[in-house]
Amino acid sequence: RLMDHVILRCAARRLRHFGAQQAAQPPDRLIGLGDGDHGVRNAGTIEVRGSTGAGDWNGNGQAEGTYARAQADGGDFDIFTGDGDAAGSATARATAVLDGIVLGSGHSQVRNEGRIDVRSGADGLRAIAEVDPNGGAVTVDGGWATAAISATARGIAAAGGRVALANLGSITVGAAPAAASRVDADGGSSGDTDVFIDARVGSRATGVELGAGTHAVLNSGTIVVNHAAAASAVGDANGQGIDGDGRVGFGIAPSQRPGYARVDAATAGVDVGGSGAWLRQQGSVAVYDGASASVTARADSDFTGNANAFARSEVVSSLNGL
Repeated sequence: RLMDHVILRCAARRLRHFGAQQAAQPPDRLIGLGDGDHGVRNAGTIEVRGSTGAGDWNGNGQAEGTYARAQADGGDFDIFTGDGDAAGSATARATAVLDGIVLGSGHSQVRNEGRIDVRSGADGLRAIAEVDPNGGAVTVDGGWATAAISATARGIAAAGGRVALANLGSITVGAAPAAASRVDADGGSSGDTDVFIDARVGSRATGVELGAGTHAVLNSGTIVVNHAAAASAVGDANGQGIDGDGRVGFGIAPSQRPGYARVDAATAGVDVGGSGAWLRQQGSVAVYDGASASVTARADSDFTGNANAFARSEVVSSLNGL
């Protein structure tokens, strides 16, 4: 197939939501060929841009994308009913798959003489969840926020078989998926305030990815992969009243559940599966990884209550040129 000049711009579905749960799934493939024998030549430009939309911490009605927000305000204390508790939860999940050229299994030939550019869009790949409960009475007040995103970005990919691939042009892949959760909870007159925060990212970015099989790859052009996955969780628990505790997560086994952020990221210039592959590198391959995970947990108690905060962050990252 001859593609003289192809420019594709694709944004994920933009969703506006201020409820308890939100999820978005961008289109999985932009140029896809199923199983079989294919011949592909790109002598022009292939551009892919994907976005899950923009998020907003403020809940001001302007947020778009994979964004979930819950707000609860406890009423005045009633001596007969005990009314006045406040609790909220929000979950935001997103899946993004951005591909330049995708082939199924078979005997295929791919020749890139032009430019393939696959990147996150201007609004980025994001999943954001936030909760703002404000208690007013006794018993437990608090919030639970969970944000997770799974992202894949590839320049050229094939499921397997026998692929002969020559890159004489340029392949650029850039992905910066992010998950963020936040809870800011104020307790009631004497109830405990519990906060749970969880943010997770699982992402993969590769210039060329070939599944199991027997392959021949020649790179005499340029391959650049920029990958920066980030997970952030922020929790504030303000216990009020005489015995109101402020707690972010639990740190006592076996019920351990701290404020948590985790990134699992894999980055590669050329990733060839199977055995018996032939690879000749006479161009340039540059791979960059900037994975990060952070947790901020703050707890306080106004009077005689206890304040406890538990936090844990993890990054599991692999980085390979060839």
